[in-house]
Amino acid sequence: MIATRNDANRKGRTRGRPGNLATRLKVPGRLGRRARTVLAALLGVSVFLLILPAALGAPPSSASGSFSGTTSVAHVRTADGTTFLTLAATRTLTGDFAGVLVSQDFVAIQSDGSLTEHASGTFTGTVQGSPVGTATFVYEGSGSAVTGAITLTATVFNGTGGLDGLHAEGLVDVQLTGASSFVGTYSLSVQFSSS
Repeated sequence: MIATRNDANRKGRTRGRPGNLATRLKVPGRLGRRARTVLAALLGVSVFLLILPAALGAPPSSASGSFSGTTSVAHVRTADGTTFLTLAATRTLTGDFAGVLVSQDFVAIQSDGSLTEHASGTFTGTVQGSPVGTATFVYEGSGSAVTGAITLTATVFNGTGGLDGLHAEGLVDVQLTGASSFVGTYSLSVQFSSS
C-alpha cells in the first residue's frame, strides 16, 4: 500500500501545518495540557500580584498629633452607684489629622472614680495632607475621673471625599482639664486603600 500525503496528515503528522505548540514541540498531549494549566496558573498569579498593591493602596504609615475639645452633658442618670453620662463632644485635631471631630460619648463612672467610655463620631478634615473629606471615628477605653487620665483605642473608617479608602487605628490619650474641657494626643496607623 502506498501512503499518501493525506494519510500522513491523518496519522497526526503536521508537516506543512503550524499545529499547536505541544504538537510542534513533539510534546505528548497530556504533558501539553499540564504545561498549559501551569502556564495559566502562573499567569493568573502574576496578574494578581500586579493588581494587589494597587488594590491595597499605600502601605500603612504612622499618624500622630494632638487635640483639644469641649463637652456638654446631654443626659445623666445614676444607678447602683454608677453615674452614666451622655456627652456631646467637639475636638479640634492638629498634626497628621487636621480638622474637627464631633461625637457622642457614653461614659460610665463607678463610685471609686474609675470610668469606661465608648463613642462614635464624624471627623471632617484632612489626613496627612489629603484633600478634605469625612470619616467615622469609633473609640473606647477606660480611665479615672479622679486623675482625669483616659486611654482609648480608636478606629477610623468609612472615609468619603478626600478620605475615601481611609482606615486607621491606634491609641488616644486624653487628659481632662476641667468639668467640660480636655486635651490629648493620638498615635494611629493609617492606610488608604484603593476603591
